[in-house]
Amino acid sequence: MAKEGLNSYKRAYEIVEEGLKKKGDASSTELLSWLIENYNINSLNITTKGITYHLKKQGYKKYRKYETKPWRFLAEKN
Repeated sequence: MAKEGLNSYKRAYEIVEEGLKKKGDASSTELLSWLIENYNINSLNITTKGITYHLKKQGYKKYRKYETKPWRFLAEKN
């Protein structure tokens, strides 16, 4: 089965938000891996830093278990 192709950053970040809602709690690395597994991102340069920036800007709640660990996002907004 062919993967759905993404051709815009806006659509890719919308899909990332949907993935976060499905998972409930995830880091940007987990969300990027999920995106690559399920969608063909073509030549879009989507990074974990970009996902983190987008989710922070959208107002999703975040926490760190330890200072050295990456942010984990919850599927609820502030």
